[in-house]
Amino acid sequence: MTKPYFKIQIPLEEVARLAGLGLNWKQIAGALSISEDTLMRRRNECAEIEEAFHRGRASTIAAVASKVVEQAMQGDMAAAKLYLGSVGNWAKKVEIDQKQIPLLRIILPALPSPVERLEGTALGVAMPQLAQMTGMACGMSLNQSVQ
Repeated sequence: MTKPYFKIQIPLEEVARLAGLGLNWKQIAGALSISEDTLMRRRNECAEIEEAFHRGRASTIAAVASKVVEQAMQGDMAAAKLYLGSVGNWAKKVEIDQKQIPLLRIILPALPSPVERLEGTALGVAMPQLAQMTGMACGMSLNQSVQ
């Protein structure tokens, strides 16, 4: 005998409330104690679930926007800036006067010339001097000088 199959009922008003609080689909599934797969399957089967989600988001945004506008109209400059920045598409523009930016100079040490690299003077020591200091004659390998 097989187990009877029943579809989990999704409470639409709870979906709307949770969406209004800013929860995403995964978080709503957790709050409803169901798997995200189950919620997504039911969402695909029942358009009212998707509508509840969007209704919840829209109603909360409308309520908060109403309060922001109310505060802005009462002279709250922070609320006015918030409203005009998000709805009025106002943005704070920062202009930079390039004349006031100090010039930055980076001085790098001189690189050895190709001739200095070939002569071995890039280290500040000529090749014959280097050979004398290490006890190696020119043309002698390191193994030969160690013996």
